[in-house]
Amino acid sequence: QLGLTVRVRNETMVADIPASVKAAEHWLENLPIADMGETASKVFHYLYDLNQSPLAPKVRLQILEALVPTCETLIDSLSEIYVHSPLKYSQRLQSASELVHALASELVFGFNAVIEDINQNPQFLEKYNKTILPAACANALHYLGQIQLQRYQLYKSVGGKVWRQQNIIFKLATANDLLDHKLKKSSSPLISIKKQLIINLTLSICNPYQMKHGEASAVYESLKVLANYIELVSGTNSNTLFAYLPETEIPPQPANAIENESQKKYGIDLTQAISMLENSMMEKRSGFLSRFKKSPELTLDEDLKAQVLESWNTVKTRNFIRINSNESTQVAVGLAASHHFLVERFGQG
Repeated sequence: QLGLTVRVRNETMVADIPASVKAAEHWLENLPIADMGETASKVFHYLYDLNQSPLAPKVRLQILEALVPTCETLIDSLSEIYVHSPLKYSQRLQSASELVHALASELVFGFNAVIEDINQNPQFLEKYNKTILPAACANALHYLGQIQLQRYQLYKSVGGKVWRQQNIIFKLATANDLLDHKLKKSSSPLISIKKQLIINLTLSICNPYQMKHGEASAVYESLKVLANYIELVSGTNSNTLFAYLPETEIPPQPANAIENESQKKYGIDLTQAISMLENSMMEKRSGFLSRFKKSPELTLDEDLKAQVLESWNTVKTRNFIRINSNESTQVAVGLAASHHFLVERFGQG
């Protein structure tokens, strides 16, 4: 086994759940769309039962892909409930965040099961190496990215298990020459395994814990465009300020902070993406001439673009997580107040 997280599967199908693509599509059509919470709960329980049931990799992938559009809608809608809320939120907001995490996790478990089943069977590996396997890998990375994003939205740490699973998929894709393989059919919007990995890696080096509510989501959406201009290169060079370490369970680190020179590392080259952001900001300021802009449209305001650029151009030491605190803060405004504060504190004139 590769070591990906999956549900323990029964020898027989869980009773009374759709076990084919057509049955799943029919089941989806009858969901109570008007009640988002109930719909999300039903989809979660279906995924939970599906992940415990024995299915052929192709059938499992097809059912999961059929569920993806509904899950994407649910995750986006539920995220909006809590993403702009204070750090301490109500039971309703907590329920919404828990449902988002549960949906994303079950989707990861499902796609992981497809990957594990194919990898363990040489015939499956030969048959599905360029079709089902890369689709499952990219989808698993996508929903690991959703989990990662939610942790940033809630100012919570991203567990080592999330990075470990991304590392396993990266190594598998590299070994089978699948990183740049173009996805087809239902998974084609994800483009490739490499793009999904780059989105996740780059999001972590945007200093997400110092962003305001909702800004991490905006950056994540923009990375779907910017990831096309970010390169993952073997080793590090003058263009790679950050490095991805697939043998560790941590996010990308500043390249100059890696002490073990023999450690396998991949540089994240942001050169083209930085140029794109800079051009986008220049075009925004050019008034009438902005009508003739050539840079792709980015859903970031100018302040957030500047914040991302600063994160990518410099190594930040202030990367702690925002937390609630009841501690008091003293502020001295002006020279006279500062002088009085210093004299009071240190007893010197």
